[in-house]
Amino acid sequence: MRTNRIFYAVSLMLGISGVMVLVALLLQFSPAIRNGILLGIVLSAINAILSFLSLYWSFQKSSGIFFTTWSAGILARLLVLAATAFLVFRNSSFDFLSTLLTLVFATMILMFLEFDFLPKRIS
Repeated sequence: MRTNRIFYAVSLMLGISGVMVLVALLLQFSPAIRNGILLGIVLSAINAILSFLSLYWSFQKSSGIFFTTWSAGILARLLVLAATAFLVFRNSSFDFLSTLLTLVFATMILMFLEFDFLPKRIS
């Protein structure tokens, strides 16, 4: 049951990210905007999968471990956002606004899936 739940969650996150990539490729954007959108989607998918796996691991541990993992996930997302903003600002092959907006909105969409697939506590 546990392996199936992890497999379904990761598969769904990858599938939704794949659909977002296909939509971005089908729409006629300039290369810089398209590259920015693709970068934002890929980074958010990697963040979401790593965050889900770490939260899933820590969910049945103590509350301290869970909240430390949860806080570290938030910090990691903020660091990825800051590093992406810094690197994209200096690189002309990515559009700054489309990269950051896609990264934020794709992360929000995938975060909803994270919490839906976490195990439910039985007390």
